[in-house]
Amino acid sequence: MLNAAGAGLPVVVTLFVLPIYISKIGADRYGMLSLIWVLVGYVGFLDFGLSRASANALSRLASAGPEERVPVLLSSFYLNLALGVTGAVLIYGGGHIVILHTQLVGAQFKSEIIEALPWVALMLPLNMLAGVGAGALESRERFLESNIFSIVNGVLGQVLPLCGALIFGPALSVLVLATFLSRAFTAFCVLSYVHYTERPISFRSYGKSHAKALLGYGAWVSVTSVISPLLDTADQLIIGKLLGPSAVAHYSVPMNMATRSQILAFALAKTVFPRLSNLTDADAKALASRATITLAYGFALVCAPAILLSRPFLTLWLGEDFARFSAPIAPFLIFGAWINGVAFIPFTFLQSRGRPDLTAKIHIYEIAPFLASVWLFSEWFGLVGAALAWTLRVTIDFLALIAVGKIDRSIWCKLTPSTSIMVASGLTTMFVADSNTSAVLLALLFGAVIAGSALTWDKQLRALLLARVPFARIG
Repeated sequence: MLNAAGAGLPVVVTLFVLPIYISKIGADRYGMLSLIWVLVGYVGFLDFGLSRASANALSRLASAGPEERVPVLLSSFYLNLALGVTGAVLIYGGGHIVILHTQLVGAQFKSEIIEALPWVALMLPLNMLAGVGAGALESRERFLESNIFSIVNGVLGQVLPLCGALIFGPALSVLVLATFLSRAFTAFCVLSYVHYTERPISFRSYGKSHAKALLGYGAWVSVTSVISPLLDTADQLIIGKLLGPSAVAHYSVPMNMATRSQILAFALAKTVFPRLSNLTDADAKALASRATITLAYGFALVCAPAILLSRPFLTLWLGEDFARFSAPIAPFLIFGAWINGVAFIPFTFLQSRGRPDLTAKIHIYEIAPFLASVWLFSEWFGLVGAALAWTLRVTIDFLALIAVGKIDRSIWCKLTPSTSIMVASGLTTMFVADSNTSAVLLALLFGAVIAGSALTWDKQLRALLLARVPFARIG
């Protein structure tokens, strides 16, 4: 719940401030600001997965003293600092070349971005060092503190630039500087708190063996960090090429709607990562199996009704004309988002056991077949074909992660009811009339069926209900 709140509350704030941003600074300038954040986020792969690597290593030392934890923590800190500074220099130098010698940036924004570029560059090492601090907190399962810092960072990063724009004007240099200050404040708070909880810390506690192990683990994590955005965006690029820009809009809206629903899956995966890293192999497999089953039913409780309500929701939200194209593909994408969300657990299990190479290799093997299937299916079946290709990829990805992780085979029997209900909800949308009343009633029905199946097949959820809800113990 804490991790879900940490991921969800900043999104809620964004929904409120976005109209104010657009009205005060304009859509074009906000678009440029968004591109800057995308650049900083994507170049973050330069940390070579060290934040994840340090979180894994520190989780294995969760009950150890400072003499064991501090060398790992500082090794990651110094490596991230060195790589962050290197990345900052690349962003600053490369940014000048791109801005001054290409047409990617409109003339009206060039001077503003050049003024903002130093702060954009400095934000990279800042984010990387804050990531080390967050990993240290999560390794101790200090999710309350970690998410307080995350929420402060997300909210302050939205509100402070807006205040700067209202007071000093909407220049990008003002917006970026305000964002830098908000992130600098949060990073300082995170690192100060980690220093307090991990003390005593000697800043000479650096080990080459720790650095080598962290880089070896992190390199494979960074491979995944580079490939995942490609797998997430390639379908939309191909759709734009084959079917035109309007088709991208009709595809991206339900896709974003489906993937944004994965907050629950992200939160549970983030929660179990340090525990999986610290357990024995047998206990970790048992926990991964239980978490996968619980997430499958819990997430299906959201996704099955969402499939049935997707058409009336899109019609109400964006109009009948838009929904005519988006509604047929929404069930495929929501079903795929469900499978992909459940796959977060076996993915996290493999990385927690020190095998990020396996997750990276699975993604590497998926690239060519996925690109080919999106191209062919889009040509043959249009947007439905593209949605089917993406859903097929994430399904194969889930099966591969389970197989490679050698998670308990009995999991398939327990997952069959939830999978069957999800498939049935998708098939139902094909045969029911376009009636909002029917969609709501069927969504309630399928939600009740999922809840009943969860209590039947998921011992973890049933035990939680019996412990928390007094009337569940009656009889």
